[in-house]
Amino acid sequence: DEYYLEIGTFAGFTLSSAGYQNRRLVIGIDYYRPGWKRNFNPSAHIVRSNMEYIDYYTAHIVRSNMEYLDSINYELIDSDFRNIILDETRKRKLGVFFIDGDHTKHDVIEAYAWAEPYLSDRALVFFDDYKVDEVKEALECIKAGGNQLRNFFCSETFDSECNGCVTNTYIGNGLAVCTFERNHGN
Repeated sequence: DEYYLEIGTFAGFTLSSAGYQNRRLVIGIDYYRPGWKRNFNPSAHIVRSNMEYIDYYTAHIVRSNMEYLDSINYELIDSDFRNIILDETRKRKLGVFFIDGDHTKHDVIEAYAWAEPYLSDRALVFFDDYKVDEVKEALECIKAGGNQLRNFFCSETFDSECNGCVTNTYIGNGLAVCTFERNHGN
């Protein structure tokens, strides 16, 4: 009954990877709003002329990627996660949670707090782009709050030139993987 959920689906590459040859439900939540990349500084491989195209078509690109892999049991929610209340039957069944939404301390903390009631008694929580200072600070704040998160794997970067850049296209911005084990009193 466990499922995978990510906040910050963008083009759906991580979502489709999580669902590939996996019969469990994968859920992607992203808020595809006009102008959401206004502060995004595209790298050489993403030309500015594509930005408006991506702005308009990203949600359609995700659906197309998922439909291409038609064996995937997926759900795509086009909304801010804060406006979502998942069905009661999904509580304590979120086995893998991937956070890759806005890279602000506030949003990362809110994404985790939103998901915590849905996490299964033993789950994995991924914090993408851990090298970005605010993501790292958010994780430290979450862990300091006395919850049940423990570091399992943490890599700040594979690219010494990156130093927290958000336009890198691979895992160069780091990844933190934490285990979550619910105290039975919660």
